[in-house]
Amino acid sequence: MAQTMNGDLRWRELVARPKFWLALGATTGTYVGAAKLGLKLSVAHGVITPVWAPTGIALAALVLGGLRFWPAIAVGAFIANATSGASPEMAAVIAVGNTLE
Repeated sequence: MAQTMNGDLRWRELVARPKFWLALGATTGTYVGAAKLGLKLSVAHGVITPVWAPTGIALAALVLGGLRFWPAIAVGAFIANATSGASPEMAAVIAVGNTLE
């Protein structure tokens, strides 16, 4: 028997729904936007921020949407770091850390 998410939807049924992909995209975009804003408000050369709102966004996405939202967090963290001047390798390492956080 296939394992279900949230008790009634199978994973394949879930990913076939446009609302799911829209929610992933919105989560990714919100994460990137919050990260960019946080880096603009940094106190030490764009590196140290007093508040890191993307962590709150990631936590809310995981609590409200479940573990199926981790790819949105990973992609958002990668995009935010890659567009902030980090090399692709470093952006990937930071994205893994941010996702596991």
